[in-house]
Amino acid sequence: ILALQQNDLALAEAQFRHFLTLEVSDKNYAYFFLGQIAEESERNTEALAYYAQVRAGERYIVAQMRSARLLAVQGRLDEARRLLADAKVSSEEERIRLAIAEAGLIREAGQTQAAFDLLDALLTRQPDQTDLLYETALLAEKLERMDLLESRLRKLIELRPESAQAYNALGYSFADRN
Repeated sequence: ILALQQNDLALAEAQFRHFLTLEVSDKNYAYFFLGQIAEESERNTEALAYYAQVRAGERYIVAQMRSARLLAVQGRLDEARRLLADAKVSSEEERIRLAIAEAGLIREAGQTQAAFDLLDALLTRQPDQTDLLYETALLAEKLERMDLLESRLRKLIELRPESAQAYNALGYSFADRN
């Protein structure tokens, strides 16, 4: 990890590969970081293979999101979406993180309305979920639905008055529209 932090990718990769040869019960971190190194080195097929080996732990969800992004960049959006939909989640928070990641991939593919619809359906079931309020507000702006942008950011501020991010987004939307 220190080698990785110092951007010595060759040493980090060698050490993580060596770690995989040891008799340890949890190799998830090694697989995740090897995936990250392969991704940074533009060895995407290898990165996908390493990320697929991350089976549990705090890096699992991130590995799924990174894999999905790599698939989407390769033009495999449907496969990326299936990967996120099939991911094993241990909490509703993780499910929402994956849905937001999926919406991001859909938006980047030029399907803003579909991204909005995906998150809006989740928001209908959880109307006070602050991350969904924020993300759907931003998508509403891209769809030129300023009424939704404003109402969702105001609701977010009502639920989380300390949310500087919500105030900032609302303020900029007002400034942009005079």
